[in-house]
Amino acid sequence: MMDDYEPREDKSTSSTLTVTLIFMVVLIIMAWALKRNAADRTVPGAPAQTGGAAGNSGPSLPVDERGQPRSDYQVIDRCQLEDDPVNDGDTFRVLTPQGSFLFRLYWVQVVQLSGDTPEASREAMDHFHLRTEGDLRDLAVQARDFTLNTLRGLPFRIVTRWGRDPGDGAYYCFAYAAESAAAGAVQHNLGLLLVRNGLALIRPSKFPLPNSPSSKPGDFHNDLLAAQEEAKNRHTGGWALHP
Repeated sequence: MMDDYEPREDKSTSSTLTVTLIFMVVLIIMAWALKRNAADRTVPGAPAQTGGAAGNSGPSLPVDERGQPRSDYQVIDRCQLEDDPVNDGDTFRVLTPQGSFLFRLYWVQVVQLSGDTPEASREAMDHFHLRTEGDLRDLAVQARDFTLNTLRGLPFRIVTRWGRDPGDGAYYCFAYAAESAAAGAVQHNLGLLLVRNGLALIRPSKFPLPNSPSSKPGDFHNDLLAAQEEAKNRHTGGWALHP
């Protein structure tokens, strides 16, 4: 009798194996779909965005096949200003084809609406010969409104080395705003415009303009000093607030 016995198939075990296999197949398909979706969103040639907090490596200059930077600067066109409470005359959030980043201008510094250190406030008041805190705040508002109005509306250009401020993680840059939407329209350096309108202090930097390989930091410094004298002579911006 024992020879005629056939063991029954354990249906619960078979069902468990089937469900497990189906679950594994679903996981594999989902992982493949997520990977493909991420690849579709990647901008060719864009630096990797590895985090926004200060201290992270963040984006970097695009490199060639040897791993060397293609240029000292990366030029990013079709940038748009984003609304952000931190936006002021020299710092602003920008939507680029590579993502959203906080940028800060090389070479210039404006009075901060959120409140400067006492030393920075005193320096600005001495520089523009201001007498009251109200004058200082007025200058901060003028600088903020000038920058936002200049960058709002038309796409603009950001040129950066992806170096960042260790404090808030903002990336240093040059910003260029076009006169109009016409092809070949002149691009104006925002930092130079701020100084020319008496809205910013000059902050000498070791980084030259990216316009040509032969440019030197001193060349742009001289341009800024000339713009500052022009603002003084025209009594514009902060130079119009002192008695």
